[in-house]
Amino acid sequence: MTILPRKFTPRKFWLLGVGAGLFSVALLFLFDPSVHGFFPPCFFQKLTGLYCPGCGATRACDALVEGKVTKALSFNPLFVSFAPLAAFFIVRSAWVGILENREYKFPSKLSAVLLVFGFLALAFGVLRNLPFSYFEWMRP
Repeated sequence: MTILPRKFTPRKFWLLGVGAGLFSVALLFLFDPSVHGFFPPCFFQKLTGLYCPGCGATRACDALVEGKVTKALSFNPLFVSFAPLAAFFIVRSAWVGILENREYKFPSKLSAVLLVFGFLALAFGVLRNLPFSYFEWMRP
């Protein structure tokens, strides 16, 4: 006997995802990630001592949930800058998945955008670790 149904449809997937997202937002609203230890740490930072491009994103999400955009930018400006674009595609995909019960097909031109984003994330990850004072604004 399995817990999940045989056919895991896009509608079921996105309803589960929306539920998990709402639960995550509630956790961030109720608990501060910098105070409570049950939020996962950055394993890259633990292993290397360096900041990855995503370091500070959980605290940035917490600040965004509380409506503090400038505070969120201080934790991870790259994440906050690209969050609206990511939110658009997540909402669009969930909309199609829940209402139409089909998978959303991303535009083929999006691959170039993702390549640019990957390059920006890599550059951001390198620059935020350089020991120069003018890159301090990138560090969480």
